[in-house]
Amino acid sequence: MELDAAGCTGTDVLVENLEDGVDALAAEGAARELLSRLAVYLRKYPSIRVTYDGTVLDPAEAVEVTRSYAVEVEVAPGKSETGEVTVVEWKQDVPRKLYLCGSGGMARHEMAPGIHAKGYSFTAYLSSPLFASMSEGDMKVAKLRGDVTKLVEAAKDALREHFRIRERERAESLISEWKAEGVYPYPDTPAATPIEEVEREVFDICAISISDRLTGFEKSDTSSKKLTMRLVRQALETSPSSLQTIMREVLNLTKEQQDDLADLLQRTRLSAIISAARLVTDRLTFLGALEDLVFHATSKKLLRERSQLQKILVNELWVFGQEYDLGHDDKNLKHLLNAHSKILGREAIEEEVLDINGEESLPDLMLYRQFPLREPDEFEHLVVELKRPSVKVGKKEIDQIEEYAFSVASDPRFDKTKTDWKFVVVSGDLTSFAKEKVVQKDREWGHIHRGDRVNVYVSTWARVIQTAKWKYDLYRQRLQVEVDDEHTRRYLAEKHGKYVPSKILDAISPAEEVVPPAPPAEDPTAAGDESPAPASDAPGD
Repeated sequence: MELDAAGCTGTDVLVENLEDGVDALAAEGAARELLSRLAVYLRKYPSIRVTYDGTVLDPAEAVEVTRSYAVEVEVAPGKSETGEVTVVEWKQDVPRKLYLCGSGGMARHEMAPGIHAKGYSFTAYLSSPLFASMSEGDMKVAKLRGDVTKLVEAAKDALREHFRIRERERAESLISEWKAEGVYPYPDTPAATPIEEVEREVFDICAISISDRLTGFEKSDTSSKKLTMRLVRQALETSPSSLQTIMREVLNLTKEQQDDLADLLQRTRLSAIISAARLVTDRLTFLGALEDLVFHATSKKLLRERSQLQKILVNELWVFGQEYDLGHDDKNLKHLLNAHSKILGREAIEEEVLDINGEESLPDLMLYRQFPLREPDEFEHLVVELKRPSVKVGKKEIDQIEEYAFSVASDPRFDKTKTDWKFVVVSGDLTSFAKEKVVQKDREWGHIHRGDRVNVYVSTWARVIQTAKWKYDLYRQRLQVEVDDEHTRRYLAEKHGKYVPSKILDAISPAEEVVPPAPPAEDPTAAGDESPAPASDAPGD
């Protein structure tokens, strides 16, 4: 024992014949390595101070959290081993290790922890009388011993439970911060139902994951965080399976786009924005599907007009005009009149209603709209006669639609003082006779009869579809909607599967290009015409 210059006692130790690896004591981070080895020992004996290269190894300054857990395992019948697992979470980055320690806390052997704990810098210490009793030789082969293996596995289980608890605590802390900021999208009240409780738990997991993965999320401004939180909740409520795609798109928004969306959400609900975008996307998809149905060589031969095409269109009436509601579907003139009477607030009739030839007629669809901006209680009815796509509209079909129209014109029970009547027959193509009829002087293309308040039109699927596409083209461009064969077939299968046989769906193949016929040159919605007819002028609008 010697006295140093200050008169203090101490011991100088000279170590010779050093083994390989001792140079690690001079490496960068050696102080952290020593501290991680001695942390439990130094906490157990606070009166002992260790200084390395002028730096005092003080666990209190470097440690974030320290917790201990008792473990016990049965290593043989009637025999057990006990130990204590101490987890030290560091404020700085320290290599993860699991140290096997004697009862005093001095590390005797090290190994990898072998658990997942993303985002945590920690060291684990398993202290046990078992390790205190083992020789240096035994410690080198400790992992080969069954009793040691069982105790280590119990320690790993304790570590896993520790970090599950820590994640819950971290989540609660983050959520408290988000609530204080006003960005948490749920009310600060208990969940009303078990389902809502589970939904909040799933949201918390997703939100914390985003906070971890998105660089700068916690430093971003309140409006950006609030937007992200609302989008996550909306995605979970409406399309959980699509959450990853939704969040990838949201997180890729520029700051300006995020601000635009945040501003928009001040004036409308996110659910309304999603519903509107979905509506446009679905309608553009249906128009592609309708093209397949009426123009595909196989489909237009197999498709039936009443049991299939008509049933599909009953649920897609917007094709003929967003303003129309369904008046009736596939009923005779008596039902048409009663539907009309109901709209006008009149009583139903009991006597039969026959057409101009004294026979029963069976129009396909009657649509109607009310004009709130003109005279009070004014209506417009659109009666649509659908033909199978393979049928060409000719004299027979024109006679049929005119008989419907003239029957209404001659029957005083059908109101014509405040009600306009438009009759239109629709199919895939026209005969030579019909092509002459659709071109009338001083009338738009397809307007074949003009009465006082009863008018008759001939149209084609090309015209109907192209007019509808034109209406949605701006939205298609803005939303960057892409419609392909896979989407159209899926839409038909999901929305109209009971009306579209599998043989028709199978026939619509991406390998076979569907080319709709070009509308006649006189058609105001023909390709290349930059001045399409106003929606109110066309029977299909």
